[in-house]
Amino acid sequence: MTEEEIITAVRNRAVDLPPPASTEAVSDAEKAIGYPLPRVVAAAWKSVLKRS
Repeated sequence: MTEEEIITAVRNRAVDLPPPASTEAVSDAEKAIGYPLPRVVAAAWKSVLKRS
């Protein structure tokens, strides 16, 4: 399963989730934990509820 397929699957099943995180919020989270998030996690945080 590709990253895009994972995000699409999550998007299609998302219920009562908060709005997508901004790029700045993801960057702040990475700084707080001291390492970058896995790419698919950061992408999901930033786009899971965006509808195309």
